[in-house]
Amino acid sequence: MSHSDVVNEIVRSFHNRDLEGFSKHLHDDFTWIQKDGSVLVDGLNPFKKMISELWASNPTLKNETSECIEIGNLVSHTELFTGYADGHTEKWLWVYEFDGNLIRYMYGYQPTGIIEDI
Repeated sequence: MSHSDVVNEIVRSFHNRDLEGFSKHLHDDFTWIQKDGSVLVDGLNPFKKMISELWASNPTLKNETSECIEIGNLVSHTELFTGYADGHTEKWLWVYEFDGNLIRYMYGYQPTGIIEDI
């Protein structure tokens, strides 16, 4: 399975609220790093807890994804999240860094200044 296939499987698992399918591709020392370099979540279990709470708070939350771009042990893609309880949407650019076949680091950015229509 390619790294891009792993990311696509994670996206599907998130969409289907399959926490085990989602987390089986994540390293035990998984870390989510934000744009400013700060750590949002450190460790697989805290991340799983955060995702479970996100789903519980936003029962209609769903994600749509773009095509993955894979270079070596890095994969990037964008996602659009809709269905938040308060009605907002979020766009994200993700970069996943693999350690072997598992995602060790996830870098999350909320892009600004995106040109919607060219």
